[in-house]
Amino acid sequence: MSDSFEMIATPRAFALHGLLQVDFAAAVQVIDPGVGLVVQLDGVDFSLDEQTPSDAMGDNPLLVFIDDEIFAVFAWTLLGNNLYQLLTIRGRYASEVQDHAAGADVFIVNKSNLALVQHPQFAPNNVAELKAVPISLQRSGDPGDVAPVNLALAGRALALPAPINLMANAVSQNPSYHASADVVFTWDQTELGGDWEQPGLLAVDTLLTFLDTDANVLGVASVSGLTVTYTYAALTGLLGGAIDFVLQAQFRTTGPWFELLSDPAQLLVTHE
Repeated sequence: MSDSFEMIATPRAFALHGLLQVDFAAAVQVIDPGVGLVVQLDGVDFSLDEQTPSDAMGDNPLLVFIDDEIFAVFAWTLLGNNLYQLLTIRGRYASEVQDHAAGADVFIVNKSNLALVQHPQFAPNNVAELKAVPISLQRSGDPGDVAPVNLALAGRALALPAPINLMANAVSQNPSYHASADVVFTWDQTELGGDWEQPGLLAVDTLLTFLDTDANVLGVASVSGLTVTYTYAALTGLLGGAIDFVLQAQFRTTGPWFELLSDPAQLLVTHE
């Protein structure tokens, strides 16, 4: 490559390409009940491997990219000549569930075939200048006249799905607390396709924010695991009294120059 560009990734396979044939609304459930993405494939390869729900939640899902949303396929039906109905799990890898209009580009690829584009100088809020260079030019060591693409690094790839199953004393609907017992808060992490704390990945903790019913912040705590216990005295001291409150939980990743938070999960807890 030239003095100003460095090779950072080489794709191992092409994605299948197609066009969305029918509008697909954000209102469709995260686990698609049967609406399906109707996709007309138009590339050089039209074959899909069989998929199951366990495949979609496993380490090597068949991924679909439409606009800014990522899907994992758990089943498909061949409707016609290279025309597929794809049943999917939506909003994978912290992508936002969105409306998608007929005619949108659709890219289908196994996760194991994705080219991971990363560099030590990549950081949220920076802009990276990238080139997608044909293999022939890569071998010649000259990127030629390929136009660069400016990519704003929003840090979204580091964002985490919100905590799930947020509970107080094992109750998720209308929990309460009282003076005769400790309060145990618990929550779970959704499947992310791997251990959050693999070597080289940023550590994750849980940021707990205690709010009154008018959304005023009463206190904040950081928890390294998925549970925390408060005595009645400690909790009322943090809250400033025996009151109803809202517990907000967010997963957090941190780096030298930034902090990234998941969307919040909230739980109203009342005092008896």
